[in-house]
Amino acid sequence: DEEGESEKDEVEDGDSDTPAGKRLKTAPAKTRTLRFCYGQDGRGDLCRSENVQYLRAFLPARVDVVVADGGFAEARARFDQEAIMLPLLVSEVSAMFYVLRKGGLFVCKFFDVTLPGTVQLVGLLGLLFESVAIVKPVTSRPASSERYVLGRKFKGGEEREQDEEVALLLEKMLARANAGQTDGVSEEEEGNE
Repeated sequence: DEEGESEKDEVEDGDSDTPAGKRLKTAPAKTRTLRFCYGQDGRGDLCRSENVQYLRAFLPARVDVVVADGGFAEARARFDQEAIMLPLLVSEVSAMFYVLRKGGLFVCKFFDVTLPGTVQLVGLLGLLFESVAIVKPVTSRPASSERYVLGRKFKGGEEREQDEEVALLLEKMLARANAGQTDGVSEEEEGNE
């Protein structure tokens, strides 16, 4: 087994009676392998930068759609849910940034968008996509603060100089969020390396 994945986590050619296996039976041949990636540490903690980089190397090519619907049970019904979720949100955006192809679609569950760090993250998504919408599904409980950010037509996905700047900004945002700082990255920090 390679570090970060295991044999039990691979389904090929629809050889399973699981819902995923059944769907794979009708998928094009080149997409019939479903592999789960748990990162470099094997735990699947996306809030660790090295696991995001591992995911980037794990995929053989960029993908058309990224869906990020992460959450923590301990964050439910907490007054500081947005602050608790910020490191995961930044990590999900980082992962998307590295694996989504140009023109791709991104769907990401957010909660409140009131903290400067979260507002900055949504603003960054506005620069990375041709259009961004924040939607609340009709099936979502009215009392829940969950919303989904939908990014259409990803502008990145090619090795460009701006991509290095975005990657650096996301690293700084993640470091701050993991340290419990929810104020985003200042303009002075953005310019300093």
